[in-house]
Amino acid sequence: MRLLLDTHIWLWSLVNPDRLSPKVSRELENPEDEIWLSPISVWELLPLARKGRVVLKGEPESWVREALSKVSLKEAWLTHEVVTQSLCQSENL
Repeated sequence: MRLLLDTHIWLWSLVNPDRLSPKVSRELENPEDEIWLSPISVWELLPLARKGRVVLKGEPESWVREALSKVSLKEAWLTHEVVTQSLCQSENL
């Protein structure tokens, strides 16, 4: 299955995996699943970190670069079809 992570699932999976539901955790660990992340998630996270609404270790830009290098993610293109499919899939998790 292809999983397009939203911003909070991506962030929680890295800094606070206990906040994820057991089903989401299983899917993220499933080697058969493709894990995708939209650049929009980075766009959403950086302003939140700069405003102090999300606390990251170190400078936000450095944190993002390191986080992206640690996990094998495919970079998603954001299209209307991607949005529609991701919303339909997230309702099933």
